[in-house]
Amino acid sequence: MISCSEAMYYFQNCGLSSLDRDKDDVPCKKLCR
Repeated sequence: MISCSEAMYYFQNCGLSSLDRDKDDVPCKKLCR
């Protein structure tokens, strides 16, 4: 993943819940601050 919007897309549309390790509905902390 190269952007927060890409991470959000996969998280919301593809069901990649593994992107949100702490379960706060924000995937990929390094990309989405």
